[in-house]
Amino acid sequence: MKNKKKQIIITLIAIISLIVITVGVTYAFFNYAKEGTTDNTIKTGSITFLYTEVSGVGKGISLTEAYPVADSIGKVQVGEGKVFDFKVTSNISMNSNIGYQVTARKKTGSTLANSAVKVYLTEVNGTEQELLLSKYSELSQTDKVDISKYDERILYEATVPANTSNYEKNFRLRMWVSDDTDFSDGSMNDKTFTLTVNVYADGKVVTDNLDTTNTLDSITVSDCTLDPVFNSATTEYSCTVKNNVTSVTVNATATSSKSKVRGLGIKSLSVGVNTLPIRVIAEDGSEKIYNVNVTRKQAVQNVSIFGKKFEVVDAEPTLTTSSNNTSDASGLYKSTDTNTGEPTYYFRGNVENNYVSFAGFTWRIVRINEDGTVRIVMQDGINNNANYAFNSNYNNYTYMYYTNSQAKTTLESWYQTNIGSKADLAKNVASGNYYCEQAKVKANSSYTMGNENTVVYSSYFPNFKCSTDNNGYGLIENKIGLISYDELVMAGLYYGRSSLDNYLSSDATWTSSPSGIGDLNGSSYPTIWIMTSTTSGIEKNSLTPGSIYYTYSSLRPVINLKSNTQISSGNGTKENPFVVE
Repeated sequence: MKNKKKQIIITLIAIISLIVITVGVTYAFFNYAKEGTTDNTIKTGSITFLYTEVSGVGKGISLTEAYPVADSIGKVQVGEGKVFDFKVTSNISMNSNIGYQVTARKKTGSTLANSAVKVYLTEVNGTEQELLLSKYSELSQTDKVDISKYDERILYEATVPANTSNYEKNFRLRMWVSDDTDFSDGSMNDKTFTLTVNVYADGKVVTDNLDTTNTLDSITVSDCTLDPVFNSATTEYSCTVKNNVTSVTVNATATSSKSKVRGLGIKSLSVGVNTLPIRVIAEDGSEKIYNVNVTRKQAVQNVSIFGKKFEVVDAEPTLTTSSNNTSDASGLYKSTDTNTGEPTYYFRGNVENNYVSFAGFTWRIVRINEDGTVRIVMQDGINNNANYAFNSNYNNYTYMYYTNSQAKTTLESWYQTNIGSKADLAKNVASGNYYCEQAKVKANSSYTMGNENTVVYSSYFPNFKCSTDNNGYGLIENKIGLISYDELVMAGLYYGRSSLDNYLSSDATWTSSPSGIGDLNGSSYPTIWIMTSTTSGIEKNSLTPGSIYYTYSSLRPVINLKSNTQISSGNGTKENPFVVE
């Protein structure tokens, strides 16, 4: 047989029509028109190549009263009128490969934009395996037709190896209107989109020198840094883009000039993970698929506090407590690691717009609680930053709990004098289970916690959850309390590392979080987590355990303002704080 290229063109016997009609908020698309029912078969020597539609369910797409849908919905459409099934079969009893291409041709007269149509191709073999998910606009143009005459794009490519008997590939096609299509201005009214599916096949005599290389030398994705670093042997990559990146451009270089590369060009992105396959087809028909998983972040969120909008930082902060942490951006962060699963929004780092003036004192906003109340901590300790012992009793682990502390008595007395006895102030303060005294983390592995087996700080990841520990202590219902160890770490403070560039920077401060029973000069003593002073110690404003009976830390009260608290003035800065009416 002569080394002659044979081209076989098998034209679809069915037409899929996508029609979009909008009246008000009602959308209709996918009217199916079928042309012919006879199988088209071409035989050349001992090669048989057949393309046929499948009768019954799957013979065409016809959906009415439909609307733009998410991929997760479009991909699972089933039943008559919702999918189009077809198959390619072949028998080759000679030394020839048959490479074929399944294409979609946009019918002249279609008026719906290419970017509005999603096409989804699967192989059906008991279960469905995804082959393609793409907007029509992002498919590669076929080289089988004159592109000046036809808008025809590649759905799938494969090769039937030489001397193959009973080759069969069953396909299922779905189409829908992409959920990012804007119908609001009426510009999409009365639009149609019709595709004709074609199959082209090229026969090549097998020789011993056909190139088998199906690898890439490089992959680049705009606005994205691949992880891991590219290696031709590695086929799975990931990267992350910001929410405002709605598409990326994929480029790749084949190792061999004789290879074909599919899946390049501009690719639209949905929020979440987008898998972008790159297919490399060698001269001999063998192929390799490289997947790039691009995660598009959620939209930037704004939260209103006292009528002022705060932008939520679109990142995950470093939340371990070791001394080698990297710094994080200052601002408002979101966490759903709470008892209820509802979000809390908390300030972190060098924040300069969370000042509140209340009851004649300056406070800082710590976070927005899950129920919408605003949690604030006084900028300085009570009574001009006077130092207090946490507890005068210290011969038992129970005395490192806030409930049993001298600190609690002192704070409640201060509250009654300065806030509780004044109705116009007290009305703004919420009462509830806002304070946590659970033993959650200890400073040293040698420390004990009574009946509680607690994680050491270096292995602990902070959160906003609070439950009852094995000593019977957990949430406290009160109107005043102390900040917790977790809240300090969330704010950007660490064990053994100075954190002066932090909105909580102040004199040494007690928390409500036990840090364990340690040993001092041969004697056991209970400890509480404290924030060190800005002026003393090697690590300034770091976290460390402090003996409960030492008078060396201030009491900075924490209260929670009701969600309907009114502000008379201010923008949250030091010079112009939020002023509570």
